[in-house]
Amino acid sequence: MFPFNIGIDNFTRHILLAALCLDKEKALSHFEKVKLALAKIDTETNRAILNLEDDTKKLLAQVYFNLKDVDDSLLEQFKLDYKANTLNGKYYLNIAAQIARVFESNRIPYMFLKGIPIVLQTHQNFGVRPMTDIDVLVPPEKLEMAMQILVEQFSMKIRNYDLAFYHNNIIHAITLRRAANLQVDLHFYFHDFAYHTIHDNQLWATCQKVQLSSSQLGFIPSPSFLLYRTLIHGLDGKAHRWVTDCVALVDFHGKTINWKEIFELAKKQKMLWPVINRLKFLKEEFSIPLPNEVELSIANEKVSILEQIYFFYYSNRREVKSSQSYLLKLVARTFLFLDFHLYKRISEKGSLFRYYNKRKRVITYTKKNFSNKSPYE
Repeated sequence: MFPFNIGIDNFTRHILLAALCLDKEKALSHFEKVKLALAKIDTETNRAILNLEDDTKKLLAQVYFNLKDVDDSLLEQFKLDYKANTLNGKYYLNIAAQIARVFESNRIPYMFLKGIPIVLQTHQNFGVRPMTDIDVLVPPEKLEMAMQILVEQFSMKIRNYDLAFYHNNIIHAITLRRAANLQVDLHFYFHDFAYHTIHDNQLWATCQKVQLSSSQLGFIPSPSFLLYRTLIHGLDGKAHRWVTDCVALVDFHGKTINWKEIFELAKKQKMLWPVINRLKFLKEEFSIPLPNEVELSIANEKVSILEQIYFFYYSNRREVKSSQSYLLKLVARTFLFLDFHLYKRISEKGSLFRYYNKRKRVITYTKKNFSNKSPYE
């Protein structure tokens, strides 16, 4: 009754299939459809690519890598992205090694999230997995110390409204920047649907070490927790790299992934609906190998109707128009209540009343200081 919207249009689907199909003939067929779609956007290919959303453009390097033996001028353009990604990735990996060294010397527990662990846990190729920042997780009680280190020792600056939001609301990360060449997203909660640390013991207990440089190791989540976070990342439909990241993680770690752990955490954090729907999509579109018990869970798990309603609105809200259906209007009106009821955004120390007041303050703060501008843009 309340379907989950994966949020991938046909054009992006063709790009993903061109990037991920092991059957090169099928990949090439999808690549030809990408070329036709680009030609409809603009007859000049460079201008057509520039008109794409940033997150769509970030998939093109993987198309090149999958079809690099094909002689095509468009693939040569994608190759430039691949080379730029490689250089950026190595730069960020070097900075990550420095951050790890300083955090460890100050006894700050940490874990790198997203790009760095995904690349190092899979193909070890930054060319196909672009990075524009470093994501690192620290416990909430170590946040101020970690911020101070990044400001003083790495000459970074905190975005003013990020710090204001940290004091006014229960957000999950603060962005720090140094000029235009370095951005660090300092997370203090594992993901942005659980503003608490209630279920994090296993996350920290199972973290693993990887080689960041010749002299520095760094901590990352286990493949199971990394896959779980990737499955629920970008649910607002703005980023499609979750597809390529999940395919890579299952390809490299499918036999060792603790699927039971993933489903148990999804149930505890009320994230079962997106996990089920995204795994189903990956199976149907990209034929990722899933154990029989996982396929049975996808088919038979009972998901709360409230959770379905919540994610029905959450995954469709970017497409809401004035002519939206009565059903979507009704769901939108109950969304805020469900946000409270499902405890998606309540800290372990917060009451429902306290959270409501914080939310009210942060909305007032946004209207007063930033008009309609999102604090996360």
